[in-house]
Amino acid sequence: MNTCDTADWIVFCDFDGTITTRDTCDAVLSAFASPLWRELDERFHAGELSGRECMARQFATVTASEDQVARFLRDHVRLDPAFPRLVQCLQTASIPLYIVSDGFDLASATLLQAAGLGHIPRFANHIEFSARGARVTFPYRRDDCISGGGNCKCSHVRSLATGRQVMIIGDGYSDRCFARLADLVFAKRVLLDHCRQAGIPHVPYQSFEDLIASPEFQRVVAKTAGV
Repeated sequence: MNTCDTADWIVFCDFDGTITTRDTCDAVLSAFASPLWRELDERFHAGELSGRECMARQFATVTASEDQVARFLRDHVRLDPAFPRLVQCLQTASIPLYIVSDGFDLASATLLQAAGLGHIPRFANHIEFSARGARVTFPYRRDDCISGGGNCKCSHVRSLATGRQVMIIGDGYSDRCFARLADLVFAKRVLLDHCRQAGIPHVPYQSFEDLIASPEFQRVVAKTAGV
């Protein structure tokens, strides 16, 4: 691996719990959904429901408007304070960044735009809110994806990496999909446990602050002549 050739790298980053300090789906469901959503969540963790089936059924009980949900997100969910610095580091090194989320598109669009980062390309599940309940669709689903989620993250790596070396940053179940395709994995929480159990090389992190400071990240973004 040539970790000094910055032109050869591409970064794929999870959103919920990685860029945000709390999961946006859980936050919105806690505020607006029927209490049934917690039972469905337990069934997902028990392996009784796929990620997309669980999400679709949970959000069907949400009758808030899009404006209400967007306002709630802006008021109650924060980004990791060091995320803008990560974006700047990658831009300076001319390394493309893609956000790949198994959450919903309104959340990532709302919070990134509020932070002045709405230009970052992203992929997420689509959601429409109405008085009859929210409807979730999965434009990036693959039935053979090991994550069982609505957004097959490994398909984005395969279509966009085009020979580049791949950095993955994640924390959850849906990130298991593309961790196995990466040259460099930054992992925490569920993804960290998965990497340890599956024998996938990885770098543990807790926040973007310590990720940016890590020798592995610094080697990738280094631009000093002769590095």
